[in-house]
Amino acid sequence: DCLRVFALLSGISWCFALQGGQFMIGNVVRKHQVDGKSQGSGYSKKRLLLWAINLTLGGLYFIIGGSIVRASLGPGPYNPPVVAEPFLIVYPELTITAGVFHLLAGVLGCVVAQTRKWFTHCVSILAFTWVLSLATIVWPQSFLGGFPQGTTLLAGLTLVLCGNVAYSCSEFAHDIQEEKNE
Repeated sequence: DCLRVFALLSGISWCFALQGGQFMIGNVVRKHQVDGKSQGSGYSKKRLLLWAINLTLGGLYFIIGGSIVRASLGPGPYNPPVVAEPFLIVYPELTITAGVFHLLAGVLGCVVAQTRKWFTHCVSILAFTWVLSLATIVWPQSFLGGFPQGTTLLAGLTLVLCGNVAYSCSEFAHDIQEEKNE
């Protein structure tokens, strides 16, 4: 089943982001333990690229998953919802919209890593993307899909997915500035 393949790929992307969130916290702690010294902009650039690519792929998987459901079942709402974890689709259009914004925010993260510009814009877009995720794939899908207890889980997963890129972006900007000041 094609939908399950993309649900699996999306789940891998989300779980990878969730695991990466632990390392973001560890990185903050490590900086305090070594008097605020970073590992350099080369390292933080690689981290930014890693998380931006993960966000881009996660967005692509949501676009494809939502499109598969839309093509086979037509426009939503669906009762019962289409469930293929982490997809909980009541309105496929909302899933596709969230996927587009995740993909675009991830691509912007890659551009920032390569150009060393637009850090503030990238973090702002990522914050908007997370709020948009809440409005498209978390709240409507959870409440209309009859799974309100999933709201916290989905909100946390989308936060880490966008948050890893936002943190890496700000860390990269900080490391570049630190190297200029040396």
